[in-house]
Amino acid sequence: MNTKLPLETMIVGEIHTSQKSIKRVVELTEMFKPDILLHELLYDDLCMTPDVIKERLRKCRMGSLCDPRLNKDIYELGHRLELPLVGIDLPRGGTFRERETHMVSKIESWYRRHRVLVVVGDTHLRDRPIPRVPHRSLIRDRFDNDPKVTISRVPQHLREVR
Repeated sequence: MNTKLPLETMIVGEIHTSQKSIKRVVELTEMFKPDILLHELLYDDLCMTPDVIKERLRKCRMGSLCDPRLNKDIYELGHRLELPLVGIDLPRGGTFRERETHMVSKIESWYRRHRVLVVVGDTHLRDRPIPRVPHRSLIRDRFDNDPKVTISRVPQHLREVR
């Protein structure tokens, strides 16, 4: 029996340094059973096969694509679930607008063809301008009214950005 939810995209906000938030993403990934995982902390990496993920884990060192301080847990999750991984952030940073424009483009290139779980820092899903980012989230602007997309924010973070 297939226990997958209907084909759709789920965009999830996380607090990158919170173990509770990271655990929530792992649980959502296991429950949602996506075909592919798009993640901000993979930057511009592309791992479409278990062998590529295994190689990233083998070479996981500070400053490499797989960095134990930042994203090793994501590669481990992809390896354990045999889940293709796609980075959706700019490799060299940029403004929030530049990064979110890039993220929207990456999400658009995958979400109509696959069941996708997207993970971004929760601030990238803000529903209004905040002091350090004077515009509403471009990701939210693009996908908020799409019936095939569910956006889930970190509950305790909602208070921080309002």
